[in-house]
Amino acid sequence: MEFKPVKSKLNQIYTGSLLFILMIFITVLYIFISGAIKNQEIEQLNRFYEKEKHKNLQKRYIKTSMSEQKKNMKMIINMNMWNINRKGICSTM
Repeated sequence: MEFKPVKSKLNQIYTGSLLFILMIFITVLYIFISGAIKNQEIEQLNRFYEKEKHKNLQKRYIKTSMSEQKKNMKMIINMNMWNINRKGICSTM
């Protein structure tokens, strides 16, 4: 029985299996890293959207006149009181 053909066959199997394991590892790593990057980009976009939304609300609020601001505040207070009465928290108004 010759030892060299068996040794070369075992080397090929060993090398192939290590290469296969390495490819699986790289694929799994790629999937996890790309998912993490995608989630981070979504979070950054959400934070940017919230900042822009607040900026626009501030600009809109500043542009409104003082009487409109008072009217809006009265409307908000009335809506809150209506919600409180509707829930039965306060029986008289």
